[in-house]
Amino acid sequence: MSLSLDTVLQVIEIVNKAVEVYQRIQDAPEQMRRIGKRMERLRSLLGHLEQLLRREEKRALARLRPAQTEDLLAIMEDIRDDSAKVDALFHKWDNDIGPFGFQFRFKTIAQAYFALGSSSEKLSSIADDIELHRQDLRDYLQLMGCVGINELLVAGPANSAPKAGARPSPSPATPLRTDYKIIFIDPHNVARSVACEALTKLLREWTVRTGGDWRIKLIHSAGFFVKSRSEVTDIIDGLKYTYPSYKMGLSEGNAKPKAVASAAVFDNKLYDYPYKKAIQEEISARRSRGLSKDVFKTYDYIIVFTSREHDNMVKLRKALTARDGKEAAPKGMGRVLHLGHYLTLDGIPREIVDAPKNKDGTESRDNWNWKVSQMKTAIKGFLKQEMRWTQPPQTGKVS
Repeated sequence: MSLSLDTVLQVIEIVNKAVEVYQRIQDAPEQMRRIGKRMERLRSLLGHLEQLLRREEKRALARLRPAQTEDLLAIMEDIRDDSAKVDALFHKWDNDIGPFGFQFRFKTIAQAYFALGSSSEKLSSIADDIELHRQDLRDYLQLMGCVGINELLVAGPANSAPKAGARPSPSPATPLRTDYKIIFIDPHNVARSVACEALTKLLREWTVRTGGDWRIKLIHSAGFFVKSRSEVTDIIDGLKYTYPSYKMGLSEGNAKPKAVASAAVFDNKLYDYPYKKAIQEEISARRSRGLSKDVFKTYDYIIVFTSREHDNMVKLRKALTARDGKEAAPKGMGRVLHLGHYLTLDGIPREIVDAPKNKDGTESRDNWNWKVSQMKTAIKGFLKQEMRWTQPPQTGKVS
């Protein structure tokens, strides 16, 4: 199986079958309705992928690096396999097929679960897997330059006209989590990643102290090519990088944050409240560090700044799971996101590189001011999109 329009069409065919059966069902239990609703949303995303490939297959696929292409292909294979299981599940229910193929009408939910060879917990797990596929597919559609995907993930297929005769299929509300863990990763953990850690912590305090909701428990940063506190330098040193330029030298680490980048974050009137000093002292005291071997199972979101860093993280995840097993990167954890997604207007992620230096090779405060402003805009986009964050009013009272 290779990644192509034909591959996508094969997967869409299986998803369509499952959705069509689901839309005929009138009396499914709550967990099956949730699966059906999420399958509809997954189908909507797959439709966008089909349109993108019909329009510009070669260019869209060329935007992915080899490791990313392999990862997306694995996602498509998982979607295909799980959708086939869902189709069989819905078909059983629609045709009242019980154990050993006997046909009868289910009188209770317990009978139905037994007949389906499943349980409430198993159905919930299937629903969660479908949602993860949808999120993974959305992330890759962004990398491939598909416009409007962020909005679609939130809205689902609601903005699309429903098929004639299709019944509503509500998905039960899920309580919002407040324990997310995120980490910003750049090569050496002295500038962009540290600045973003600081900016996010400033936004946290501003939000909480004005009475807003905040859903992130941990905010960290680290460097891919840093030895200090790293548990994966052997893997990083031995990775087969897509291009020679993707491999950088390993720094010793334990370095202070870059002064000009920190100044661009703190030496201004932005968030000029008492909590700002405490965060500045915390950031000034930290030192650059490398990656834990548990990075993909500790953090919900791993946020990078360039396509190079995204590709490197995908390769690292694959290498870790090959060495330590699937538990090194559990389902639903360690989503690798390109921060530049949240700056794009044309679907193509913006590369967030270090601020350019002056002609004489010195650091430019003006350029870092602009870079920090760019990253702050992207972080706000991430918070609004992924965390359902509402920006506090500028006139809000800070406690």
